[in-house]
Amino acid sequence: MGSKGWDAIVKKINEAGIVEPDEVNDEMWRINQRFLDNQIRQGKNFEFTNNPDTLPKRSFGEREYNYLKEMKYNLDNSNGKWVMNK
Repeated sequence: MGSKGWDAIVKKINEAGIVEPDEVNDEMWRINQRFLDNQIRQGKNFEFTNNPDTLPKRSFGEREYNYLKEMKYNLDNSNGKWVMNK
């Protein structure tokens, strides 16, 4: 979706008052998690552009990486790319 898409969602959430301002990141994570769950059900692999072990703490990327590990995905760097697969 990219950052413009995420920014648009955050703006709509804030405008609609769906959640308290300090809960927007948690709501965005729930949206992202549902997306990941849908992709997992379809058997998708996930590619990171950088080594996910070096992602900033508490970033969305780190949360995605940790969630995929919880879902029994493994990191494969055998082809020079950072791919999470089962």
